[in-house]
Amino acid sequence: MAEAVQTLYTHELKVQDDFHFQLFITVPWPEVDAKLNEYARELRRIVPMPGYRPGRAPVELIRRVLHKSLEERLRDWFPEVVRRVVQDQQMDVVTDPVLTDYTFIEGQPLVLQCRGTLWPPVSLKPLTAVTLPADWEARWQAEERARVDQEIEALREKQAILQPVTDRGLRPGDTVSLRLKMEDVDTGRTYTNPDGEEVVVTLGSPVLHPAVTYHLEAKRPGDAFEWEMDIALPWESEEASPVLDRPSRTRRVRLSGHVENGYTVELPPVEELLEQEGFESIDEWRSALRERMAGVLAEEREAWLQGFLVDALIAEPPVLPDWLVRSLLQEEVERLARKQIRAYERVHLWLTHLEAIVGEARSAARRRVSRVVALHHFVRSEGLTLSDEEWDQYLTEVARRGNRTVESLRAYLEADPAERAHMFQQALFRKATRVLMERLGVSGEVP
Repeated sequence: MAEAVQTLYTHELKVQDDFHFQLFITVPWPEVDAKLNEYARELRRIVPMPGYRPGRAPVELIRRVLHKSLEERLRDWFPEVVRRVVQDQQMDVVTDPVLTDYTFIEGQPLVLQCRGTLWPPVSLKPLTAVTLPADWEARWQAEERARVDQEIEALREKQAILQPVTDRGLRPGDTVSLRLKMEDVDTGRTYTNPDGEEVVVTLGSPVLHPAVTYHLEAKRPGDAFEWEMDIALPWESEEASPVLDRPSRTRRVRLSGHVENGYTVELPPVEELLEQEGFESIDEWRSALRERMAGVLAEEREAWLQGFLVDALIAEPPVLPDWLVRSLLQEEVERLARKQIRAYERVHLWLTHLEAIVGEARSAARRRVSRVVALHHFVRSEGLTLSDEEWDQYLTEVARRGNRTVESLRAYLEADPAERAHMFQQALFRKATRVLMERLGVSGEVP
């Protein structure tokens, strides 16, 4: 019965460019009429009608008196109609199309208008043609060693000694704590440091916007400051800039506040930390850290392998729309900025020297999008799905890593369908990665 109803739908797909589309769906009146009758029967059980016992009012009366409520109830059905059309036509959409308009007239077919996005095409090699460099294991070991060394450097930074600067003005190399207010000049919206604490920056740092160093140099503790500057936010859309005489994707912000303190920073030598930790050599410490970080390194190895394998799987880099790359650009900018921010610093993203890292971030975002697109097409070509058992196992692992219960995670995902879809995709991509590993004879275990 359901399949017969589905065949009555008609649709028109209008592709606006290589990725965006409009979808018009026409639902015959008899099916709409049947849905309205179904909802009317539900309403008459709970809505009293004068002169009738509960649940006994004629459906025609309910439809006439409660037509607005029934239309609202009908709108809840529209997403189901859209999903059925997408599934029946096997449309390769990134997410369910969004309803933008509809036409509902009693006695006439229902017309739904939607917009959506198609997955970009990509050319993949056959698995028999995928080859990995002979030194791929050595490459991972270099990545792993760098990751362990980052941990050592972070431990040094956490034990940094901050000596107050009292006899001179601030200069490049000094670390400064600020009480800072940032205001968008155009909208009046104010921003503070995410953790609500004072901002801590190092003047002249490559990650810090040069204007911050320029305006704070020679200041002393207690001195006030205020200036305006334009910042580029390359992940925003072209329409995001509220002022027409300014380049798109830029905002003018006013920074004001006062200097709390200035410091010179001394990092403890590695030898001192070795003695504290009870190790005789740096290699012995690295080995212990590697064992302590085994869980994290296993996850990072799998992620690194996923990127490595998918890059080898792509025959030609796909053509990607700018908006899709920008969807990951801010995340990549933040990731690169965090790598340069020291453990004792607290820097708002808008204070970073975005222009210095946006090129690398854009390349990283483009690479990530290409991998996501390739994995999606690999999943479709292989017909991969997740069983209930595999999904439960994935949720159990995610809950364990987040120190939460599986029940609380399920409740969170139930309340946020978009996040659930994203997590389900991640689980499916991990399965695809492991299929690739198995087919190519690659181990995902940390040796």
